[in-house]
Amino acid sequence: MAEPTTTNATHSRHPIAVITGGAGALGSTLAKTLVDRGHRVALFDTDRSKDRLATLVKELGGEAKAFGHTSDFASTEAWEKALDATKAAFGDLPSYGALIAGTWD
Repeated sequence: MAEPTTTNATHSRHPIAVITGGAGALGSTLAKTLVDRGHRVALFDTDRSKDRLATLVKELGGEAKAFGHTSDFASTEAWEKALDATKAAFGDLPSYGALIAGTWD
């Protein structure tokens, strides 16, 4: 498959996508598709998904391609920390995101 390109010079040739619900079936499938197309993915999910996210990051090729972050995401501060952690991991902020709503117990 061709490498991704971008018209915005500030974005890497390997764009970053944030996927909420990243540990779930839809989020992990989307992550695999994007990584296969040359993207880097930041997977966000709830604290109870920590082990699944760690496994998924390994399956996707490790920290150069994927980053997992868990939180309760109930506050603006939690989102800011997640984006700051993404920037620290990848050296840039996400190019775009996919919000995948899950079920709440």
